[in-house]
Amino acid sequence: MILVIVYYWSAANSPEDEVVTDPCTPKGYNLDKNSHTDSSEESRLTGSLQAAGNFTKCRSATYAMLQEGNEKCPYKHCSIGSTFTPDLQGHFLATSNFYYTSKFFELDEKDWLAEMIPAGKRYCKEKWSELKAEHPTTKEEYLLGYCFSSAYIISMLHDSLGFALDYGR
Repeated sequence: MILVIVYYWSAANSPEDEVVTDPCTPKGYNLDKNSHTDSSEESRLTGSLQAAGNFTKCRSATYAMLQEGNEKCPYKHCSIGSTFTPDLQGHFLATSNFYYTSKFFELDEKDWLAEMIPAGKRYCKEKWSELKAEHPTTKEEYLLGYCFSSAYIISMLHDSLGFALDYGR
């Protein structure tokens, strides 16, 4: 599903019939886009996907998705799109995506946010065939999501919401 989100967003921002490079997908993965679309989307998207596996570019893409509509923010401050975000106080409670991504990368509970960047960079640059061989008991859909998830977590918490990389749980 994550691939489809990135693909649709990238395709919507690219000329028709262009090869869309997805930096959030491991190199060597082939997406059959027709198996993931509904009929209205199939007719609109005619390009193809090229998996690139690049954490830095994936982080930029996820940040751009999070900031889409920010120029229309009617408030003094919008951290994500045009949504008002008050100053954050107290403890942060992570979603299951954050938890499972941190657990998969075996990140330290105290430094998990700072460690997410190098873990994401290492993971994203791996070839799809190597990831499957290294993690044979992990579902492919989860393996496909960890590059995106690591970049998304950094884009949301650090780049958008301003959490310090040394933010402890």
